[in-house]
Amino acid sequence: MSLCASSLECRSLGFDEGNCLCYVFDEYSTSKTVTYLSIPGWEHFDLLQGKESVIEFCTFDYEYQGSNIVYKDVQNFPDNKGTDFVVAFMENFQRALPVELFITTAKPYEVKVVVTSPKWNMPSVYESFTLTSGQTKQLFISNEFRMYGTGESQKALSVSASDEVIVYGVNKEQYSTDAFLALPIDVLGREYYTVSHFPSNYNTEFLICGVFADTFVEIRIKMSDDSKIKFRSQRYGNGDVVKFQISPFDTVQIQAPADITGTRINSSQPIVVYSGNRRTNVGFGTSKDHLVQQMTPTNSWGKRFITLPIPTRTTGDYFRFIASEDSTVVKTTGFDYKLSKNVSYTLYLSKAGDFLEKYHSSYLYSFVTSSKPIMLVQIVSSQVLEMADPAMTLIPPIEQYSSEYVFTTPKYSLGEYTNYFMFVVHSKDADGLQLDGVNLPSSQIYRQIIGTQYLASHVSVSTGSHSFRHTSPIVVFGGYIYGLARFESYGFPAGMRLSPINTPCNVTNGDVPDGIDNDCDGLIDEEICDKNLIDDDADGFIDEDCAKHPPIDGQWNAWTAWSECQLSCGKVVSESTGTSFRSRVCNNPKPQYEGLRCPGKSLELISCVPDDICSCCPPDFNCASSNGTTLCYQIHEEPSKIRDIEENCESEGHHLVKLNSNEKVLLFKNMTASVEGSSYLIQGERLEYPGDWLYDDGSKVSDFYTQWSSQSDPTSINSKKEFIVLHPNMDYKWTNEGVGFSVSGYVCEA
Repeated sequence: MSLCASSLECRSLGFDEGNCLCYVFDEYSTSKTVTYLSIPGWEHFDLLQGKESVIEFCTFDYEYQGSNIVYKDVQNFPDNKGTDFVVAFMENFQRALPVELFITTAKPYEVKVVVTSPKWNMPSVYESFTLTSGQTKQLFISNEFRMYGTGESQKALSVSASDEVIVYGVNKEQYSTDAFLALPIDVLGREYYTVSHFPSNYNTEFLICGVFADTFVEIRIKMSDDSKIKFRSQRYGNGDVVKFQISPFDTVQIQAPADITGTRINSSQPIVVYSGNRRTNVGFGTSKDHLVQQMTPTNSWGKRFITLPIPTRTTGDYFRFIASEDSTVVKTTGFDYKLSKNVSYTLYLSKAGDFLEKYHSSYLYSFVTSSKPIMLVQIVSSQVLEMADPAMTLIPPIEQYSSEYVFTTPKYSLGEYTNYFMFVVHSKDADGLQLDGVNLPSSQIYRQIIGTQYLASHVSVSTGSHSFRHTSPIVVFGGYIYGLARFESYGFPAGMRLSPINTPCNVTNGDVPDGIDNDCDGLIDEEICDKNLIDDDADGFIDEDCAKHPPIDGQWNAWTAWSECQLSCGKVVSESTGTSFRSRVCNNPKPQYEGLRCPGKSLELISCVPDDICSCCPPDFNCASSNGTTLCYQIHEEPSKIRDIEENCESEGHHLVKLNSNEKVLLFKNMTASVEGSSYLIQGERLEYPGDWLYDDGSKVSDFYTQWSSQSDPTSINSKKEFIVLHPNMDYKWTNEGVGFSVSGYVCEA
């Protein structure tokens, strides 16, 4: 690790496989000034996106191999995990609550994350933090970062990380929430179609974010009626084309009073597109919600899908089928488990951008095939009987299923959601599924997808970060997240591959996992390349399209022996404590290849009684200790008035002795032989009090120093302040003399 630092101020992160981040201070540098970095393998990372900065840092990945450091690049697979994101938020129906980002990672070492608002400063955003697997960072961001109405701004956020992270956006108002899975820059595209629900109580909307400089955008508006939208002082209707140019982090929102599903968006360079509704009810219920999803580019659309109903719901849902090409035929077959009957239908979409909507009951599981790539969207119905609300979810095609999902669940505006992870898996692979590293129970209930060998099911998950995966890296399955609460819900795919499966396939070298169909057989990373000479995908070739290495979960090594009792001196010596600890290391094995970190803590502490607690006393103080109680005291044999004594102790950083427990009384009893004189003030004052005087531990003052005079009986009602005075004959008395009364001395406690 020390090699990492060189001559710079550096902080090492993670295991011996991970990141080293070094902070470089240069008051006059900007993002273009990197000449002062001369270490091979370093890459400059601009924190403030081109603004003049006092602090900048650079980062590199490394591995130890003996005494050498081997530098490596972060490999981004075409999926929802990434190192760079551009995120924005559409308009919701109110402006009361902040928008939110949830960020997590599958990496078992620390990942550095920086979130900024490169072009927006009313207010600006700058957040810097680290994450490891199992951790989630929730960011609350001003609702000024929402777009409002049709128009242009620069409200996009930048999320950059030193290794792959997963990002979710939550657009939340009370009783109007939806969430979306954010897509990294490396999987964005140049062609999109929008989707919304209609009829809608509020406007439908879509939002475009710039990512690269000099990007030209062309929008072919598609609306369900002859209404118009106004953009840049011009009015546009159904079939009209809107053209403009945008730069990185620019945002353009279009709203309409009509259905905008099927609006086509083309760009000269990759862009970000969101689509949905400002707020709407769905179906027969009247409850309303914001709807949003980040759109996937058409080059990642698929031809085979499986639809699932939402757990615990009875009102059914709506599915929208959007075509990317002309003359698209869509066939759906399924089984309604409540009616115990087969369901099938065929749809014909004549033009690219055409769509049709179908209602599915809450008991219908179906298999969808299309002749050409489509986008399939599930729109959840409003609350009628059971609690829930509208939400919109993209349904990933089977071709883009993944072998692992790392996800986090949002939080309800009024408490907690009931969260479900819904999944689809081939029947032969169901036994290998794991939630957070634990196999699903043998009692897990599945529904058969009629006409296929797939099974569907769901599990409840708590609020926070989770992992759902298969023990084999070449087994893929679909995963979706849905959360419901009273008049509020959310939904989004738990993750997905975003390989460009709708572009011409070229045979490439598949020796290294890359998330691409290297052998052009319609499957992605289907071989376990462990030199076992097995044809895993039964296509006659061996190790031609390698999958990622299966995750290795971390396991704890043995605990060390308990340490000796370590003394910790408190501000008051009597409050000093002792602690013994033991530790263990997560290296048997250590987590690798996005394996889970060891559960539990690496350090355990227990309280103990140290032998040397009297060492906490000042040098000129006496000490008495017994049974975990310590009395550190100093006797002052000098006549003093009561009014001055407390100040005398405090002037030296101490306080007057207070007998606030039985143990302390016994210690004090054993040391009183050294007290000479007639009377010593040892404790503070009490005001009028008609009852027993108690120690702090609740016991009565009755077993020692109980020779009370009639005027200082602690059970009596007195009109003056009372003080506790120790007499040399071990008589513990109260006096209600004035503060000008003199005593022979006093005892201070450290």
